[in-house]
Amino acid sequence: MTVVLTVAEIVVPVFLLAGLGLASVKLGYEYRVGFVTQLAISLCILPLILVFAIGKAKFAVCASRSLR
Repeated sequence: MTVVLTVAEIVVPVFLLAGLGLASVKLGYEYRVGFVTQLAISLCILPLILVFAIGKAKFAVCASRSLR
């Protein structure tokens, strides 16, 4: 069950953003690639840094415990 949740955490936001983009184009809004790219980078960079930092911290704690 945890594998399904892990995959869903990754896949669901991608499909939501793709659906949002598709809906905006179907409704006739202009699709500015530069704006969408900058928005995606701005929204995703901080969570990626935090996930990486937390992963490193967990690894450091596990490594220090295994050395004792």
